[in-house]
Amino acid sequence: MRDGSTLNKLSTAIASVDGGDNTLVVGLTIDTAEYDTLTFEFNVGIMADVAATWTVTVYDDDASGMGTESAVADAFLIGTEAAVSWDQADDASVRKIGYIGPKRYVRVKVQPADNAGSSPFSCSAIQGHSKKGPQTTQAI
Repeated sequence: MRDGSTLNKLSTAIASVDGGDNTLVVGLTIDTAEYDTLTFEFNVGIMADVAATWTVTVYDDDASGMGTESAVADAFLIGTEAAVSWDQADDASVRKIGYIGPKRYVRVKVQPADNAGSSPFSCSAIQGHSKKGPQTTQAI
């Protein structure tokens, strides 16, 4: 089996959140400068509200402050935002979406709707194919 861990970097994009209302959850900005690939991986917990939905949107920008960010065009995504979004039927699931766009900075936002109960989820950023070679010092 080939080593996939030393050429990848894992980062928190959205720390575990209880999402118990309809507040927009804004992910951390991921700097793609030293990596050739980026995948966002969502871990969805047990949803308490049977009518709720969570819509994922990926944004990118050339500036680290994301001051001029825009929603990523579908052509720059591996998968679709609709497919990575979830509802109450998707309890205890894992979902992913890849980014192949030209911008350096990327983040995700998740908009809950019709949600009144406990709805835990988190998102990790997996950056792959390091341009600097193996990454041996990252804490996990």
